[in-house]
Amino acid sequence: EDFGRLLRFADANPDYLLMVTSSMGQAATTADETRITRTQLYVRGLDRFVSRLGLAPEDWSRRPAMDPFLSVVVAPEKRAAFRAALEKLSVKGRPVRFSEKTGGFFSITFGGRNLEREPPYADLDGEPVHFDELGLVNLPIEDGTQENANHVPQGSLLVYDPQNRSPRPGRPRISTLDIAPAILRNFGIAAPAYMKAPEPILEV
Repeated sequence: EDFGRLLRFADANPDYLLMVTSSMGQAATTADETRITRTQLYVRGLDRFVSRLGLAPEDWSRRPAMDPFLSVVVAPEKRAAFRAALEKLSVKGRPVRFSEKTGGFFSITFGGRNLEREPPYADLDGEPVHFDELGLVNLPIEDGTQENANHVPQGSLLVYDPQNRSPRPGRPRISTLDIAPAILRNFGIAAPAYMKAPEPILEV
């Protein structure tokens, strides 16, 4: 319905060109009964979590992430201590997985499955810590499925030009780096030197 409204707007205003893009794609996946997920572990009290791992409110900021992941940026002087604390954190004997990128960006993975019969404790540096103290919640998965999304880096780009009713056949592949310079060129704006020249197949 929303896409239809956009198409109708473009048709009514033919000087406009409609572009719809996705950040990623979905590939096929296989359901596995042995991996059915009844419950999953999430962070619902991020303030408590980072505080328990040694950060003050001014030491960090949150970044967008999809459950059961969380992302934070940590101040330079606190990164080493935060990293060390994460390395000492485990849930039911399994270390909590995390990655650290440039600029103090930490991506942390929870999602422990089917812990409903387990005592609600994590282990931090050899000390049992209740989930509540870490802001963790073990939530039921309503549809009772496994983790059934298979994200792939290839997304989609749809370009609709109401003045061009003869689109090119096929589905050519382009880089996401082509999109911004092509849009700038459409408005007669020179792309910055750090941007690559767009492929000729992307004409907007």
